[in-house]
Amino acid sequence: MTLSITRTKVHYIALFFSVILFAPLIGNQLITGTIVNAILFSATVIIGLRAGFILSIVPSIVAIATGLLPIVLAPIIPYIVISNIILVTVFSKIENKILAMVVASMAKFAFLFIISHFVLTYLINSNLLAIMFSYTQLFTAIMGGSLALLLLKLYGKK
Repeated sequence: MTLSITRTKVHYIALFFSVILFAPLIGNQLITGTIVNAILFSATVIIGLRAGFILSIVPSIVAIATGLLPIVLAPIIPYIVISNIILVTVFSKIENKILAMVVASMAKFAFLFIISHFVLTYLINSNLLAIMFSYTQLFTAIMGGSLALLLLKLYGKK
């Protein structure tokens, strides 16, 4: 029994890692963000919070490594990772998953909006770049969370 559970978790980890690894290559922030957030929510439910933490790191690294995220935005990467960790942590702590998804999405947005405004406006001197990390983040988190909850319900995973 333990072996089959472990195999199942390994399969989920491989699936989620593959999707989150290649999602940034789509190149469209709305689609990529929705997919990444859906994976973060789903992995947290199916595998656990640690998986959510680990997967929170991957998309930003891929985006900067492949040039999809301009190098000038490198200082914001740790904050993107932290915002993803906030998302999965808040989501994991609230029992009602619809409420959890909304609150987690808003927490991620609030953190990233405030920190990106400071970093991008004062350190990089670009209000325009700060827009990338504002309401788009809330939209993609809500869309990704909605997609994840729909898929989890369809597959009987809560």
